[in-house]
Amino acid sequence: DGKDALSRAMPPTSAPEVESAGLVDAQPGDSFEVTADNSAGDLRLILDDTDAGLRVVQACLQGKCQGSSEAPLCAPNDFPVEVNSATSRAEMLEALETWPQLRLKFRRPHVVLASIRKGERRLGLNLAFDHDENACLVVRSVQPGAVADWNESVPPSDRIRASDMIVCVNGIFGSTIQMMRALREAEVADIVALRPPNEVVEPV
Repeated sequence: DGKDALSRAMPPTSAPEVESAGLVDAQPGDSFEVTADNSAGDLRLILDDTDAGLRVVQACLQGKCQGSSEAPLCAPNDFPVEVNSATSRAEMLEALETWPQLRLKFRRPHVVLASIRKGERRLGLNLAFDHDENACLVVRSVQPGAVADWNESVPPSDRIRASDMIVCVNGIFGSTIQMMRALREAEVADIVALRPPNEVVEPV
């Protein structure tokens, strides 16, 4: 399903030792902190920088949490929300590049799974992306069309809305060009989207 595709898209890799003051098995919306020694400059935390926020594309953070066995502490698609007290996108990116000792706060995303049957209708999504820089499509707005009809049929937390990041379409991920093509051409679009930290809607 969509969550399986999401996990296959960006596998974890090995990395420097880190310590966590939070949860390894965090749930959507949960926050957790990781401290890391980046004095050697080998943290290798790859981020997708979008207008909707920063998203982890590939994480190389491994360590121990509260005595548990070694396990990833930060997963692909987690959202960095604070780096050494910096909270803006620009300041967090600067801190990652300049500070040898890092305290990073992440938030696990709320995942939206939508199966949109277009038929003869327009999709109704206004999207923002950079082919060269981004691996996701950011929803600018939802207009009349198939997505708006989907939204009317599901709870608020499962609706696609402005600022959501589309990371997978019909099993395609990592390429904004191919995801856009799938959205245009497919009769049914199975979408996996992530809700940025400040945009989470509580389930009803």
